[in-house]
Amino acid sequence: MRPSLTTGGKSILATAGIFILGGVVVRSWPLVSLGGVALAMLLAAMLLFYPRTILLGRRKLEVAWWIPPAESAGGALVVGNPFNLQLFVRNRSPYDLGRAEIGVLHSEPMEMLSPDPTTLIPKGAEVELELRARCRSAGQWFFYGLTLRLVGPLGLYQVIAYYPLPLTTRIFPRFAPIRTSVVHRPRTGTPHERSGRHPLKLRGLGGDLREIRDHQQGDPFKNIAWKATARTRKLMVKEYESEIMITHYVVLDVSWSMRAGDFGSSKLDYAVDLAASFSRWAIEAGDRVGLVTFDSRVYSKIRPADGRPHVAKIIDRLMDLRNIVDEDLTNLTKGELVRAVAEFILYQDGVNVRVSTPPPPHSDLWERLATDNLGNLYDMHALSAFVKRYLEGHRQAHQSSRWWRRVVAKSPEMRNLRRFCQLRGIDLPYRSGDDVQGSKDAGIAEAIGQASASRGSQFILLISDLEGVTPGGGMEKSLAMAVRRHHHPVLILPHTPLFGPRPETEESRAVAEILRADEDRRTRLLRREVARLGVPVLHASPDDALMLLLGRLARLRRLRRGRGR
Repeated sequence: MRPSLTTGGKSILATAGIFILGGVVVRSWPLVSLGGVALAMLLAAMLLFYPRTILLGRRKLEVAWWIPPAESAGGALVVGNPFNLQLFVRNRSPYDLGRAEIGVLHSEPMEMLSPDPTTLIPKGAEVELELRARCRSAGQWFFYGLTLRLVGPLGLYQVIAYYPLPLTTRIFPRFAPIRTSVVHRPRTGTPHERSGRHPLKLRGLGGDLREIRDHQQGDPFKNIAWKATARTRKLMVKEYESEIMITHYVVLDVSWSMRAGDFGSSKLDYAVDLAASFSRWAIEAGDRVGLVTFDSRVYSKIRPADGRPHVAKIIDRLMDLRNIVDEDLTNLTKGELVRAVAEFILYQDGVNVRVSTPPPPHSDLWERLATDNLGNLYDMHALSAFVKRYLEGHRQAHQSSRWWRRVVAKSPEMRNLRRFCQLRGIDLPYRSGDDVQGSKDAGIAEAIGQASASRGSQFILLISDLEGVTPGGGMEKSLAMAVRRHHHPVLILPHTPLFGPRPETEESRAVAEILRADEDRRTRLLRREVARLGVPVLHASPDDALMLLLGRLARLRRLRRGRGR
């Protein structure tokens, strides 16, 4: 750990050089002496400051931080809610370290609300600081460590020390308050072992009598209410009902187009909040909920279940959608992946797998080396061994296979590297939509097919912007099959122009209007085909909460049944 000159120190060094050079040129020894005095002052400041830098290198400064458990209700951190980060510094050296400037390194969605703190660290002192932060996106995010900048007594030298202190945070999505009943009445029951809270109209003789109504075409002869028919002189039938459990499926688009925009304002952030709110509402109503996520293929699936533990499982899977590391869904070559992991463990774990000197051309050592796009060499054997030891230690520490996410990669070695990136918070760039047309046809069709394959699937909430979906690509066929199986699919369409920055000038408003018209034109045919199947299509903006969308859906269903306007 070497000290470096500050801006003031560099100015004095430049001035001393000018004096010495000018004095030599004009043969003015007072100028040379003045420059020598300036250099002597810099050397003296260096000698005074250097012992402090040695102590930093010997870990005489202890640093720790944590998030207090009572930051929010239940100890959970929620998107957009500020929370405190407690910082502890202890100086065990025999020197006053003077004024220290502290900086925090964290994941991109994290935002520090308080400025970088500056504090005095006397010898033998313990300093406690409180930092304020918040997160803009749900998921697993990290505080990687902090930088400590110490400035010498004269302000001429500085040293910057980095302390790797990995701190994992799980940021939960926003849960919208729901105060509404079920938005549809299924036509068939759900064959589960226990009943639920929702009434089901029955054409048979089982269940409780719900009402006596006018006869309609298709009503069975055995349901005719003969006494009511004789009294009213027109054909009347009995309708029964039974309490059932409804099964819901959330089908969520996690592709590149849903991720466009800043953290916290993208369509994926909105969709995660919507899916989390819907899942909790449905399970609190006594129903079952399943989850299917897709891009060009189905990424993950959770089978329907009920109960609070299942809510936690769904929320956990939703929070993992920002940390996708699969090979076919990320835009990273093998060399770039090796470089990202190698540079990360060098600074965070102090493990250097770089190879400074290349082996001879015909050496067998080349088989265990990997190179990145810049030509740097890395010991792949040592890197793989370190990553494997970490994964094994992580598995033993958690004593569960739940952390072992399914990662798609061509080789076990690359699979371990990508899983390491997922666990340590190394961001891998998501693949871009180079082939826009048809890029999600197979994924959305397969996801709808899996959600509608079960007999218990009664309500399918499809959330997608339809970017990369083409007419005739398979989505309409899957939705038609779901309708024929008596399911109730609903399409939530986040309107892309509304998820960008708000226009503030006439020019930006004109551009936003053009984008809105282009979005409507792009999805017009798909929306028309979906609506023709009897599937409601609801446009969503960032301000549309789940309860508002459910209200729109209920009104749309009443309009279709001729009960409202």
